[in-house]
Amino acid sequence: MTDQPKIKSLGRRAVIKAGGAAGLMAAMGISIADVRTATAQAAVRTRYNANDPTHGKAATDNYREAVKQMRALPSSDARNWITQASIHADHCPHGNWYFLPWHRAYLLALENIIVDLTQEPTLGIPYWNWTDDRLMPPAVAKSDIAGALYDDTRTMQPNQGLDGVLGAGKAEAIFGHPNMDDILANTVYQNFGSYMPTGQDSIDPDRWQRAGGRKAQLESQPHDYCHGAVGGHMGSVPVSARDPVFYMHHGNIDRTWAKWTQMGNLNESNVYWRTFKFIQNFWTADGSSKYDVQVDTLGSTLQLGYVYDDVPATVTTSLLMKQGTQESVRAESYAITKTALNVTLNNVAQATLSLPGQSQEVMKDVMTLRAAAPKRLYAFIDGISAPADKQVSVRVFLNCDYLTPDTPSSDPHYAGAFTFFVNPDHMDGGQSVAVDLTDAIEDLNRHGVDVGDELRVQLLATAFDGTPVGSAGFSVGSIEIAGL
Repeated sequence: MTDQPKIKSLGRRAVIKAGGAAGLMAAMGISIADVRTATAQAAVRTRYNANDPTHGKAATDNYREAVKQMRALPSSDARNWITQASIHADHCPHGNWYFLPWHRAYLLALENIIVDLTQEPTLGIPYWNWTDDRLMPPAVAKSDIAGALYDDTRTMQPNQGLDGVLGAGKAEAIFGHPNMDDILANTVYQNFGSYMPTGQDSIDPDRWQRAGGRKAQLESQPHDYCHGAVGGHMGSVPVSARDPVFYMHHGNIDRTWAKWTQMGNLNESNVYWRTFKFIQNFWTADGSSKYDVQVDTLGSTLQLGYVYDDVPATVTTSLLMKQGTQESVRAESYAITKTALNVTLNNVAQATLSLPGQSQEVMKDVMTLRAAAPKRLYAFIDGISAPADKQVSVRVFLNCDYLTPDTPSSDPHYAGAFTFFVNPDHMDGGQSVAVDLTDAIEDLNRHGVDVGDELRVQLLATAFDGTPVGSAGFSVGSIEIAGL
């Protein structure tokens, strides 16, 4: 793929003023004919919603047939199901800004094998749209034909679904349209796709591919909670890819990234993101050899040969997805506490952070966000240890005097949540998450609650089903309030 002229000097507003797709392409020296010629050279496959009444069954049947064949291959064949699942165990990044591109490349590699085995070039892996359908797709929720898509280690029961595991209110707060809209509203890549590894100074994959950054909302909420709620293999990083629903879940995460870029958002421009390579992580479709993938070649699904059934595959999408010109995130720290918090189930753990001198400017930035300001306010919660029982939901509230386990996520003091989908071999001092406080502060303001210059960040941990097994306590190393 040839490099295109940079448009960094134009800026996003200039691109929009230039007239959408036509203006963008003109600025880049690219014609519609060039793009049409390039995309017509190969068949474009479609990833359908598994529950789509027209195409879902055919896509799922094709997926089932391929998985059946892969399970039957000898272990000496690189396309064997367990061998492919082991790629995730050996190489997957979580909690840093390679999370989205690596999993896109991984899903595509498996899909190429499926196309080669089934000889169905236009059918991609179906995705599970857990926002609209909280129940697992029927084709994978129970022992189906030959059991190829079923995993008997799951703790989620076939008719239970995400609502049944988490409770309807908590599931809605994580997977519902309002939260997904909030996730898609982030215009800076790292606030959307997770953060740069702490201290990164090179593109050495041995040092940085799995190094810890911070999880953004997309990863820490719908991604992690789905893994934990399904349970069994899905709930453990090293073996999660053994469950066929893994790829349907990640298809929906990837679809969310495709929607985000289709909306006009720009991918990360930092050289450590763009030029990073996943070295020999993936197998060719025939299983004959491994290959490298560079991150900035993964921006456009159309150029990679696939689209989603409900994401318009426009020329503008293709170009915006490829050309990342967004500047790297530079957080401005307002307050930090490094006093460790010990969190136990059903009890409020609280850190009080004062914002002397800067508080009025901070709140002004937050309150004027909808009108003009791009800045948002975050709680960076770092050094989070993992409890023995990882099916724990940790909800984050602000300045709530009446907080109990029964306080709903619809309460205006609610700011966000996180759970524990972590690889114990790559914790690097614990899990770190970024919780966006902006909407909670705005909600409190609308309800007449003056946050003032003191923020009480409150963590309330509860078991998924209310009856934890084993130890579920954990600790937090530090909490920082920052504006981005």
